[in-house]
Amino acid sequence: MVGECYIHGLMDGECLVGSLPFSWILQRDIDNEGDMVSMYINSLTEVFTYEGPRLSPLPAELECLDGNSPRQISRPRFKHKKKSDVTDFDPRLVPEGLIARGVHLKTFRLV
Repeated sequence: MVGECYIHGLMDGECLVGSLPFSWILQRDIDNEGDMVSMYINSLTEVFTYEGPRLSPLPAELECLDGNSPRQISRPRFKHKKKSDVTDFDPRLVPEGLIARGVHLKTFRLV
């Protein structure tokens, strides 16, 4: 297969959510489970977050759990307030959410 691709660990989702806004810097760190996580630091305000500054706010029915704790590096987890479902996958990055942001997705069937 020849064409566009995503290589995990080499890119930070620019093709899906665009470039980082001015003044934001990406840093990588290792969480408590040994996984690499991304941290974003605003060089003007010195605010840091594990939640990408390029993403829209979470829908009202969802909350982010422990993703911004400076004392314990952890991958953000998301909880549905009514259902109590918890996931470590950002719900804003599902295909429907990306299409709503104007991302043109293509489906490939490899056989």
